[in-house]
Amino acid sequence: MSVGRSSRSRFCETVRLLTYNVRMNTKCAQAYGLSGTDARLAQIGEWVIGRDGGTKRPDVLALQEAYCKEVSTGPEGNGERLERAFPGYRIAQKQDQRWILYSTATLTRTDGVAVGVGEPQPDTKVFPWAQFARKGTNRRITVVNVHLTHGDGPRRRREVDRLAEGITRQVPPGTRTVIAGDFNSTRNDDTAGTYLNQVFERHTGRLTDAVPVDRRTSTLHRTEFTTAYSPVLGPSAGPGRGYRNLPIDHLFHGTGLRCVVGAGEVYKDRGEPERVTSQAEEDARWAEVHRRRSDHNAVYAELSWSADRC
Repeated sequence: MSVGRSSRSRFCETVRLLTYNVRMNTKCAQAYGLSGTDARLAQIGEWVIGRDGGTKRPDVLALQEAYCKEVSTGPEGNGERLERAFPGYRIAQKQDQRWILYSTATLTRTDGVAVGVGEPQPDTKVFPWAQFARKGTNRRITVVNVHLTHGDGPRRRREVDRLAEGITRQVPPGTRTVIAGDFNSTRNDDTAGTYLNQVFERHTGRLTDAVPVDRRTSTLHRTEFTTAYSPVLGPSAGPGRGYRNLPIDHLFHGTGLRCVVGAGEVYKDRGEPERVTSQAEEDARWAEVHRRRSDHNAVYAELSWSADRC
């Protein structure tokens, strides 16, 4: 992460981030063969972290559903497999199956803890966050790794409320902040959009999705392609054509950060189509899930601290 590491960021100080629900858990291992083996981690290292020949290597990784027993070699659940599979990265913060890793070549970890969002007791579900300083300039960025509840819109909103309250208490106001992860949005639930912005605006400033609306697609969905993978066509498209489609995985940034032009994107897997326009196509894509690294897509962005467009 240095000035001049790509032509588009030649005059900008930037940080590259990636969020990915890797689905390394027992259920997925049994259903799809998506186990937490070293071979699969190597695939993720090559095709996701080392994308495009390593020219877009992230400085920060936010991983969800990397269960401790799947990515660790010892009973303490310290994620030894992650650091071994992804050379140059160190674990900054972990909580349950959520991990934040950073590149030791470009960043220094300066702070980090976690925020309880569970119920009835907040500590039954915890989201980690970590703050980093850029080596050489000491510019700071805070990354929050979230995974909101599936299938319960009101509970998702309560989790966002508790997260905002906790971040407000723990992180100084005005800190450059990124909120990334699996928001489990559904067709009729805008928790990852309007509501998230309303709650966080007082602390982080208005949040911006790093991926432009016309490039947002999301995870596999077995039965209803319009709610998960089809392009976000908006209300004018009408039902059945991606109407109000809301992606599941997001990377939001607050004020003081700007996405490098063209550097916010959803990573497709090898052989995966850019667009799915029918249920039959989605069924065919789902049938290939056992050959994928996850039934989610990673989201990548390069952000700049500069007020100028990069």
